[in-house]
Parts: sequence; structure tokens; C-alpha cells
Amino acid sequence: MQPSDAYVIGALERLAEIEANAARVARIAKLPDDAKFFQRSANAYTRALCYWLAGIRPTRTPNGYVLPSQRAGEAPHKLTMDGDWTCTCLAGASMHWAKALIIGLEVAQDDMATLGDDSPPEIPARLLDEDAALLELVAGADLALNLPDADW
Repeated sequence: MQPSDAYVIGALERLAEIEANAARVARIAKLPDDAKFFQRSANAYTRALCYWLAGIRPTRTPNGYVLPSQRAGEAPHKLTMDGDWTCTCLAGASMHWAKALIIGLEVAQDDMATLGDDSPPEIPARLLDEDAALLELVAGADLALNLPDADW
């Protein structure tokens, strides 16, 4: 079952926001490698959303998906599931827009199965409140934040 545009757009927006919030928390915690990892994911989901809105759609294959390359003269992205989505491009199993689009499609399919065809997805209220989302991420993280005292 192919999810509607609204489900895919909602999933990609939600995933980008979650990853961006995780990157913010990592920066606050002075964890540059984690911040870079999460920001790369946020960027990949955002780029995937831009390509989805531009009409780029994956083609299902027996072993995964194919997406056209966005670079002139390069081979298409062929993604297969081998424990995790892996692409034939140089990114391999690393997060990039093609992998992010497929993950967003999977999340959209799950959302559609849960909410039904007639219920377009809504971004959860907790994600709309950036402070609440950051607190939730920090509460679940295994790290101690050493923030300077401030009159906030």
C-alpha cells in the first residue's frame, strides 16, 4: 500500500525535526561527533522532503528501491535491505537523502496503517514545542549536561 503525499511529507518533516533536535542537544552537551551525526540525518530528511515535493519517487524492485541520481552522469541510487538500508552510491549505509526518503516512506506506511486513509497525519504536539522535545531527548539521553548558570 502506497502512502499518500501527506503521510510521506508528515513523516519526513517529523524525522527531520527529531534529528535536528537531537543535534541541538548534542551541541549543548558539547558532543561534536554526535551533533554532526544527527545534523547529517536532519539534512538528509530535509533534502529527501525537497526531492519528494519536486516529484521524485522511488521505484520498487524485488530487492528494494531505485531512485534517480540527482547528479548528472551518475548511476541511480539502488537501495537494498541488508540489516539496514544500503545504497550502491558512495554513501553506502550512511545516511543520505535517498536512504532518508525510503525510511520516510516506511514511517509513512506505518502511520497510514495506524491512522487510516482518511486521517492525514499531524505532527505531535510534543514536537511542536521545541523545549518539550529537547527535554524529552535529554531525559532519554545517557549524558550529563553542564550548562552555565543563566537567568533564562
